[in-house]
Amino acid sequence: MKTWSYELPYISEKQKEILNLIHKFRFLNRIQIQTLMKHKDYKRINVWLKNLVEKDYLYRIYERKTPFNLQPAVYFLAPTGVRFVRWNIDYDTAHKFYREKERSEEFKNKCSVIANLYIDTLRKTEDLNALNFFKTKQELNEDDVLIKPFPDCLISLKTSPAIIDYYVKKKIKLTTALTKLKKQVKEKEDYLYFLELIGEKTPRYYLRYRIQQYVEYSDYKGATAAHTIILFVLPDKQMEKFLLKFIKQKLEETLFEHHLKFATTTIDLLQNAGMIAGIWTGASEE
Repeated sequence: MKTWSYELPYISEKQKEILNLIHKFRFLNRIQIQTLMKHKDYKRINVWLKNLVEKDYLYRIYERKTPFNLQPAVYFLAPTGVRFVRWNIDYDTAHKFYREKERSEEFKNKCSVIANLYIDTLRKTEDLNALNFFKTKQELNEDDVLIKPFPDCLISLKTSPAIIDYYVKKKIKLTTALTKLKKQVKEKEDYLYFLELIGEKTPRYYLRYRIQQYVEYSDYKGATAAHTIILFVLPDKQMEKFLLKFIKQKLEETLFEHHLKFATTTIDLLQNAGMIAGIWTGASEE
């Protein structure tokens, strides 16, 4: 008979870092974990992951049949991992991690998209130090946003994505880029983004309701953020066209001056280009 113990099995600091990443993104594959940890040796990553699975910190999803075995294994929290998260990171909401095995493929894919989006955003902003924060839904609380359910991501940039994208494409030397950036970025003009990933089966009435929520949020929040933009990522062009039309209609109906901006794109464009790119329709990139 297995003896119950509240003492967690020993793991290294690097393995704790892996658990922190999985808490942030829920489902991660080995390549994403290695990239986020900036570790060159994939064999070492695999050793850490194997040990975490053996100690019941993580579950592993891996298909052995061809061609699925060409995809990297995906990891998510196992019971001991949930206990680690509850004691060290997030006691109040970590209980939902006990149901990770029940999550749909759509949910897992969304987690993967968000992780890749974060990786791409880090890559494009790190030289300019232009990222204030990138918070996933799991990390949000009432101090961050006033709208529920929480958006999939809350992202804050120190300057316009158009400026960052320009420097990325031109590959200007770092010293030159920083000099120009300081001239163009004013104090307290951060860009705050609420990002919503919309699934294929999302009903249109929910999209209308969500837009109404953001309009009411704008009325309540006012102009406390210099640039606040709501980003909707849609499954296809047809739904994007519908949403843009409804947003325009809704903003014309309201009597208040809104400081929010809305922008839309499709999931294919986002996955190919990342958030910091000229893929958005509906809001100007100042």
